[in-house]
This record gives sequence, structure tokens and C-alpha cells, in this order.
Amino acid sequence: MIKGVNKYVIEVIETENRYYDKALLFVRPEYAEAVERETLEKEAKKVLKSMDAVSAVKRHKQRAWWLIYLMSVVVMGLLFAVILINLMTVT
Repeated sequence: MIKGVNKYVIEVIETENRYYDKALLFVRPEYAEAVERETLEKEAKKVLKSMDAVSAVKRHKQRAWWLIYLMSVVVMGLLFAVILINLMTVT
């Protein structure tokens, strides 16, 4: 739910974010009257959805695990290829 406090502040009560209950977004004065309210509400929701990660540490940790997984798959593939080539050359 989005509630307008005044023409320069948007209060988002239901953020749909597990970390934040409520948010206040301050609208620049030049956009407060020029932009439709629906557009401001869409942008407010988009900003809050992009704020899901607590910090960059979480993203770096996910990347590190993804790299470890990818490297292990490559190593397993290489081992499988070496074993297969050895089996083909033995017979």
C-alpha cells in the first residue's frame, strides 16, 4: 500500500520486502507536480524491490559459490574426458 503524505513524500507501508516494513521516499520538487502519481508509485515499488540484498557481501558470496560450482563442473568434465580417452586408448 502506498500512501501520499504530501506532494513531495511518498510513504510505502507494504514494501513487499523482507528487510523493511515501511519506507519514506522524498520526491524531487520538479517531479512532484510534473509526473503522474501512478508513475511515482511504480518507481517507488521498483526501488524497494531492488533493495532486497542487505549488502554487497551477500552478492559477492553468491558469486563466489557460483564460481566454485562452475569450476567444479569444469574439473569433473575434464576428469571424465581424461578417463574416457584412457579407456579408448587401452583397448
